[in-house]
Amino acid sequence: MVTVCLCHLLQLGANVLLFLCTNVIGICTHYPAEVSQRQAFQETRGYIQARLHLQHENRQQERLLLSVLPQHVAMEMKEDIN
Repeated sequence: MVTVCLCHLLQLGANVLLFLCTNVIGICTHYPAEVSQRQAFQETRGYIQARLHLQHENRQQERLLLSVLPQHVAMEMKEDIN
């Protein structure tokens, strides 16, 4: 009877150790992955914001150009630039 209890205690200790090691490894891999995903998201967000800002500025420039020049002249000038 004593050997059965000792065997169960050793199995329980091994299970606890395995559980702890698995969780520590999970934590060690989860947080660096989380940090890199957040960084990638922030970079993508910055690129999208810059692109939207650039598009807004281009629309403003085109409106300014159309307010100064007739449309057909402005479009020819825009095509020459492109």
